[in-house]
Amino acid sequence: MTEFYKMTRNCLKCEKSASTLSSLQSTISQTTALLAQAQNIAYSVQSVEQQYQQSYTSVSSGMSDSALFSQAQTRWQNSVGGFEDALKLQARVVGNIPSDSSAMTQLVSASQDSTGALQAAQAGNQLLALQSRQLSDIQAELAANGRATALERARNAATEAESEAQYQHFSQYNAYSPTSVSMFGSSGN
Repeated sequence: MTEFYKMTRNCLKCEKSASTLSSLQSTISQTTALLAQAQNIAYSVQSVEQQYQQSYTSVSSGMSDSALFSQAQTRWQNSVGGFEDALKLQARVVGNIPSDSSAMTQLVSASQDSTGALQAAQAGNQLLALQSRQLSDIQAELAANGRATALERARNAATEAESEAQYQHFSQYNAYSPTSVSMFGSSGN
């Protein structure tokens, strides 16, 4: 009877371990899906190159005011979208803390209650899987924050280039000519 009890107990632990592992995989999938929803400029290298070229480096003094405004608005939307994406990811990471705590408690308990080396190794591996998922969250958070910061810096640099282009455009015209102004009916100065 004791052997049957041990086998049943081991099967229950395996089921809990599989449940914990699927929970970790589900959380990683949700974080990955959140990253895939990035607004405006995505995380794809090709997409970044193309969109960056269009929105941040094509400012010239010959552009119309409406084109300059349109590009400025796109850059602003990219920055706001990047900050929103970072906030969503931060909320996701913080939301994972209670489930991580619960999973860690279960895994440590399973490790301490293990009857053999294999069970102890499996529990240890699951703790490592939990740490890996937490590191993935940190990596995703750093990527989102870095993206938001880079978008804002690129927007600032493009705004400076746009200002220089507008100044060059304005300075091409010598439309100002000083004249005497008469105020309150007096002549001269």
